[in-house]
Amino acid sequence: MGDEYRWPDGQAADLRDGLTAKDVIDALYAPASLRLDNRTPASAPTFLAVCAPTSEQRLIVVVCTRAEADGAWTIAGARDAGPNERAMWRKHTS
Repeated sequence: MGDEYRWPDGQAADLRDGLTAKDVIDALYAPASLRLDNRTPASAPTFLAVCAPTSEQRLIVVVCTRAEADGAWTIAGARDAGPNERAMWRKHTS
């Protein structure tokens, strides 16, 4: 079973650069071959940053957190990927 994601309770996620909820969902559910995931700490991750394309081929970074290592991820925010993230994504996915 894959990761579960949810929107924050009672507040909006911080979506920047004109991103929409659909963009975030596209990136979070992109094929594993197109995603660069960073999870910390390694043994029981509570922080997740996903760099992946949207359906419109925009490369974005989505940040998620969770209180417990086996809980659902809460979407904290998203923004366009920067130059360093783009370079790391290209290296990881090629």
